[in-house]
Amino acid sequence: MYPVLFHLGPVTISSFGFFLSIAVLAAVFTSWRLAKAYDLDEEKIIDLSIFTFLGGIILARIFFVIINWSFFGLDNLSKIFLINLYPGFSFWGGLLGGIFTLWFFSRRFKLPFWQIADFAATSFLLALAISDIGCFLGGCYIGSPSDSFLALPVVGVIGKRLPISLFESLILFIIFFQLFKKVIKFHVAGKILALALIYLGLIRLFFQFFRDSGSFILPLLLVLSGIITFYYRSKRNIVEDLKNLVTTPTSPKKRQLVVSSLKKCWYNNWINWKIKFGKFKKLLSNLPRILKRRLNVKSTPKDIIKN
Repeated sequence: MYPVLFHLGPVTISSFGFFLSIAVLAAVFTSWRLAKAYDLDEEKIIDLSIFTFLGGIILARIFFVIINWSFFGLDNLSKIFLINLYPGFSFWGGLLGGIFTLWFFSRRFKLPFWQIADFAATSFLLALAISDIGCFLGGCYIGSPSDSFLALPVVGVIGKRLPISLFESLILFIIFFQLFKKVIKFHVAGKILALALIYLGLIRLFFQFFRDSGSFILPLLLVLSGIITFYYRSKRNIVEDLKNLVTTPTSPKKRQLVVSSLKKCWYNNWINWKIKFGKFKKLLSNLPRILKRRLNVKSTPKDIIKN
């Protein structure tokens, strides 16, 4: 791994710090772009994004220091502030701090919290996907020891470990693109936040099986909070949904509706991918002509009159 990317004189640029900076810029740009699409105050959104990041990063550092107090201690408090030399953040502290800061300042700026929360959730998934790459290079959020061909050596740890931060990054990128398609369309405010919490909780819960430490309780609470948010914002009845879920296998009419819905979903996705594949195929066929035009390359005429 590469915990240090390069040096600028006396300044050390760590992998995690570098990718965290890119993640923040990407998240702020995504929130700004979504606010512009919904005709919200762009300056307030940028300010809110910066405040949310600061609130999340401060609480993430505080949680990490508390959890690892034996390393920091009272003897050398400067380690707490020297993040570049002693990196470390708590994911759960950052998530809690970001949500609280977002709620507080969205009320102060008189912005619709649930709509802003959808923007923030989408941007947060992108930021987390990018920062996980830096986490992978820096050797944090490591998996359990493994002899699998997927296992890699990790700095500061004996033996090879599963690069779960890299796997998580790939999954988060996919979920981000899926939720981005939903957030730019009409939806019930708060639904995207609920889905992001559920997806994130399930991802963390799954990868918890491949770690030596950590708790299953926090990911489960994250999934539960997403489910509660979904039903609270959509005004749906969870009892009726559970009842339908139980009675569907024994009801021919409900089974037929489920099968019909699955067929429609499969057909729509098939057509969508078919159209995308057709466009990609057309792009490949036109690629030589496009490159020639961009590079200002002119073909040699075939009908040159020889003297």
